[in-house]
Amino acid sequence: MGFAFEAELVGVMMAVDIAFSKGWHSLWIESDSIYVVSLLRSRSMIVPWNHRNRWLYTLHLIRQMNIVVTHIFREGNHVADALANAAGDLKWWNSMPDFISSAVYRDIAGVSFFRFIHC
Repeated sequence: MGFAFEAELVGVMMAVDIAFSKGWHSLWIESDSIYVVSLLRSRSMIVPWNHRNRWLYTLHLIRQMNIVVTHIFREGNHVADALANAAGDLKWWNSMPDFISSAVYRDIAGVSFFRFIHC
């Protein structure tokens, strides 16, 4: 299992923990990791050993919450993609960072994004 998967897994675990601590018991989780989506939907215990305890705690919290889990392609969520690209800086924001504001407003407006590849 690679770094991207573990980063996505840790991000989901943190999101659930933060949402629960803030009293947000209804949560919609979108992930571009099909494996993380399947782990959440099945409540699977097959996670890397170094994340097992936190994962068990996350499952405990999830049982007390109303959670919807969906898969979204990376191209479908430019806000998350921009935040993931900035994650290497390991910063925490209490409000929306400036570098994603245009992507957020386009998302709110329902503007579609496409990623073209050369074949």
